[in-house]
Parts: sequence; structure tokens; C-alpha cells
Amino acid sequence: GAAAPPSGAWTFAGSISSAFKEYMSLYVSLEAKSMRTGTQEVVDKEAWIVPDDLRHADKSTRVLRSSIDLFLLIKRALKRCVPVSTGAVLLDLTKVWRENLETYAAAVAGRLPKLPQMASGWEPPAVHLTDEELVLVCAAVTTCEYCSTTSGELEDTIRRQIDAELAEQVDLAPAQDAFQGTITAAVKLLVADVETALHVHLVGYTRVKWADLEDVAEESAHMNAMLRKLAKVCEFWKAHLLPIYVRFTCDKLVSSLMPRYVAMIHRCRRLGETGAQQVLLDLQALKSCLLELPAACGASTTGAYTKLVSAEVAKAEQLLRLVLTPTEALQEHFDELAAGLAGPGGAGGVGVDLGRVLELKGVKKQDVSAHMGSLLEDLKGGTSATSASITQSSAKIKKLLNMS
Repeated sequence: GAAAPPSGAWTFAGSISSAFKEYMSLYVSLEAKSMRTGTQEVVDKEAWIVPDDLRHADKSTRVLRSSIDLFLLIKRALKRCVPVSTGAVLLDLTKVWRENLETYAAAVAGRLPKLPQMASGWEPPAVHLTDEELVLVCAAVTTCEYCSTTSGELEDTIRRQIDAELAEQVDLAPAQDAFQGTITAAVKLLVADVETALHVHLVGYTRVKWADLEDVAEESAHMNAMLRKLAKVCEFWKAHLLPIYVRFTCDKLVSSLMPRYVAMIHRCRRLGETGAQQVLLDLQALKSCLLELPAACGASTTGAYTKLVSAEVAKAEQLLRLVLTPTEALQEHFDELAAGLAGPGGAGGVGVDLGRVLELKGVKKQDVSAHMGSLLEDLKGGTSATSASITQSSAKIKKLLNMS
């Protein structure tokens, strides 16, 4: 074999790149400027619409063209850099690419329709998206998912090519987080659009004279209208959203819609027994619809989602059962139901306004204080559980009776 070079002998490897080492910062600056210009150009050229040919293609391919062009720019820059340096220069350029990916995520977010502030606690942000806007919002979700995934693949590629001691410093996670943030903003818009359409029917519930209802029928007209809207939404989500984001959007819808349903019950003037039974029947129809929503939209239904729906619906069910409890037997059931409404440890639930519950039952306002005084005496007498939720409820009663 060939003899080893004598100690101190000159070697060719790395001699050319080391000669230009002091000029590498200029190279990085030029590449950074080129990348910023290129990113701006792909954003400026983007039409921000989904072409007709893509609308009928596989959902995973319905990404904005600008996202593909951006990664092509990065791929070419990486190809130029590796023969020059796989050391600090490549690490510096990785940071440049990360910044431009974050810039692009912000550009996509900036093209989404604006989400207005909520008017009140129970009203959703008023969002009325056109079909074109809905398609764009869904395309933004798919585009950002593509960008997040491709950013992860890019990070792996760079780590394989960079000097081993620098591999751990390659980090494109902030760019991935930026894309996930844009996805979350887009999903909030989709949910707000649905809730805006449903809210008019929740308001309709509050205007019905439920106490005058004679018989419980099939689902009410308001619930039927809500179910029809959800069916239409489901059709659209199935056609435009990836299954993973169908589940994510369903999660967000349930978590936002059900507290508004509970708030709607509180805002009704009087329910009476028959009215409460009708609203409870409607609630079961809504629960069935929500449970089936992911599967109907082309995604699998997870155990976690089923638990979420059951837990959120239970808050409304328990409130209605409290209303359906005979007044004289209310104290017997109050502990269990109030604890359920308040949630574990009395936190995170909807709270219990006993006076309001009595009014919903149809008890006249002038009789409410007398009933509540009687219940308060039972609470003070020690017949109620000593859970945090009951303590809180007792405090509410005292406050309503001006005893505190």
C-alpha cells in the first residue's frame, strides 16, 4: 500500500475552501439576499386561489403553488452550498432558510379572512365566508401541513450533510411551529363560520315559549335547521380537508359550540317540564350528529373525541335534568348535578345559578327566594356533600339572598 505522508506534509483536502474561509460571510450574505428576494417573488406571484384542476385532484396535492416554489429555491441553495461548505456556512444558511419559511407562514396567515372579536360571551365571532374563501382557507391548511412536513424532511437532509458536530444545532422547529400556528388560525375561521350559521338558530331557541309547549315531538325546527347546516358543512370538509384536520376541526367545534348551547339554555325565559324535555331531545340529536361528524367527513372517530363530545354534552344534559327535577325533590339531586356542572374540583364547568334554574322550571320570581332559602337551610344543616362545587353553590345562594 501507499506510504503514509510524512508528519507536517502539505495535504490538498480542504485547501481551496480554507483559502476562501474569510470570504464565506459574504457568500452567506449574498445567499440570504437572494433567498429573501426569491421568497418575496413567490409570494407576489401567488394568485391565492385554488385552480379548478386542483379542486378535483387528491386533497393532499391541493397546495398553493408558492409553497412548492419556495422549497425549490431552498433545495437549489442547499445544492450550491454543500460543495462549498458543510460546516458553519451551511448552519448559517439553515437559519436563513428557517427565517424565510417563517416569513412565508406569516404571508399565508395574512391572506386568510380576518377573525373579528366576539361580541359577547355567548356569541361567536361573526364570520361569513364565501365558497371561494372557504376553499382558500382549506387550501391554507393543506399548504401549511405540506410545508411543516417538508420542513421536517429538510431538517433531516441537512443534518445528514452537515458536519457531525453541528448536526444537533440544525433546527427548523420554529418554522414548523409557525405553519402549525397558521393552521390553527385557519381552523378557527372554519369553526367560527359554522358557529355563525348555527347561532341564529340558538337565538331562535331563546324566543320560543317553551313553557306553553303541550307535547314533546320530534326534533324542533331549530334543531333540524342546525342538523341540516352541519350536514352541509360535513360535505364541504370531506371534500376539502385532510382527515387529520377534520378531526382537529371537529374537536374545536365541539369545544366551542357546546358551551354556547348551555348558555342558550340559561338565556331561555322559562322551559317548564315539557320544554326541558324537548330541548333535551334536541340535545340528543345534536350529540348523535357530533359523534358521527368525523366519520361522515371522511376521518376516523377517536376515543378521545367521543369522550370530548360526551363530556361537553353532559354539561347541558345535567342542567336540563336539574330543570326537570321536581322542585320539592331538587335538594336530593342538587349535590350530584351541581358537582357535575361545576366540573372536577368545581373548576372548568358552566357553574350553577340555582335561582335561574328555578326560573327555568317555571317557578315564579316572587317564589324563587323562598325555595332557595329552604335549600340554603338544608345546605347549612349538613345534608349536602362538602365538595368544593357545593361550597361555591352555597356562596352563590347566599349572595342571591343578600346574606353575605
